[in-house]
Order: sequence, then structure tokens, then C-alpha cells
Amino acid sequence: METSDKKPAPAPAPESRFTVSTMTLAADRWMGRLIRIGGVGVVLAVFGCWPF
Repeated sequence: METSDKKPAPAPAPESRFTVSTMTLAADRWMGRLIRIGGVGVVLAVFGCWPF
């Protein structure tokens, strides 16, 4: 039994949609490093608040 509202199959995405520029990859790499450094800084700041 067929339905009356047939939808066409979506067209395949162009290959260029999935390619990433080298600047984007470099920025992503640096942002990852900055986030890690910030996380370590927060942990060190919390440990610095403890009296010894």
C-alpha cells in the first residue's frame, strides 16, 4: 500500500561540505590547548584555597 505524500530522497551533500580548512584545524587545536590550560588553572586555584 502506497502513501499519497511521497517525498523525494535528499540529494547527496557536496564533497566540499566535509572538507575543513587548515586555519580552522589550527584554531581548533589552539582552542583545545587553551581550554586545557584553563581547566588546570581552575584546579590549581581551588587547591591554592586550601590552608595547609
